[in-house]
Amino acid sequence: MKIVETYYVIDGKADKDYKISDLPSDVSASNIIDIVRNYSTNFSELSIHREREETEEELNIRIAKQEKASKLMKEKRYKTYLELKNEFENLPQG
Repeated sequence: MKIVETYYVIDGKADKDYKISDLPSDVSASNIIDIVRNYSTNFSELSIHREREETEEELNIRIAKQEKASKLMKEKRYKTYLELKNEFENLPQG
């Protein structure tokens, strides 16, 4: 899986003009360069993002998180099922 990570950020005022010389020398054509300007708060940010392959450790952590989230959701659904079952079994007949 590809991961996009931010590896370079410059903060400045909203009216700052960024120049090519502001960028690090190892910027490549495949990098994503974002410039965000917010004139109401007088803030700007230049950030550079790179795609890279996920490491084995990151993959294992991601899978463990997904399995934990799946288990928690299953437990939550089962709890809701039991509550609904109890509610509808105890409805008065007629």
